Amino acid sequence: MRNVPLAEWTWRVNGKESVHCAPVTEVGIVVVEPVNAYLCPTYMQIIDEKVAHIVPTLQRYRGLGLTVLFALPPVYVKAYYDQHIQRPGTRITHAEGEAIRDVGRLVLPPYPWKYDHGHCSCNQNLPICRPSEAGTSEYLHPMIQLGARDLIVQNHYELYTYCVGRGIKYLFYIGFSVDQCILHRTYGVCYLIKLGLTCAVIRDLVGHHITDKRFSDEDGRNDIEQGLAAIVGYIEQHVGPTLLSHQVYLQGGSGHGV
Repeated sequence: MRNVPLAEWTWRVNGKESVHCAPVTEVGIVVVEPVNAYLCPTYMQIIDEKVAHIVPTLQRYRGLGLTVLFALPPVYVKAYYDQHIQRPGTRITHAEGEAIRDVGRLVLPPYPWKYDHGHCSCNQNLPICRPSEAGTSEYLHPMIQLGARDLIVQNHYELYTYCVGRGIKYLFYIGFSVDQCILHRTYGVCYLIKLGLTCAVIRDLVGHHITDKRFSDEDGRNDIEQGLAAIVGYIEQHVGPTLLSHQVYLQGGSGHGV
């Protein structure tokens, strides 16, 4: 492939790092549900902090020539984003079509943590942690600005057929939450691995919703780093590689954070 720069990255599996490279056209960044409406306002504080790091990192990835795809449930895909929505592709083989229809979740061992969907992320169950009764309009997080070439996918069919059509072979996942949506949504790593793509999680650009008190500090609040370490270890053992955001760069350059 002429005049196409190579992306290079270092990822880790069970403590062992290895360097890989591919044309930038073969690498996609999947941003899972960076939205403004979660059940727990305490978790939104975590999201705000992560998004502040995600935004400039995405800009760097765009500058490298990587494709950025936002993975959102249909409820979040308003008319405002219509021009960015990727419709299902058609240039796939019959076998690929059958694989898409038959794909299921990977059979994974039990989690070493407790996940309570909709419960407070800090284990405090304070009034501030409870969902607002007023409701919230469902859009992307206010700090997120879609790039002109960014796309939105709503399921594994749209994501997979786009990747097949454009020759994307590697997907790096960021966003929320890694212990549920990134792992198990239809556009998450488990489905796309089952469909034959190579997927990895960028571990410093994800949030989680663990409520397991084994990962709590002295005040009973979740220790975010302990919980994330448990999830990352599980992913590396049973799902696929993880890496850090600065470990993706153009070959011949060097990894650098933002």
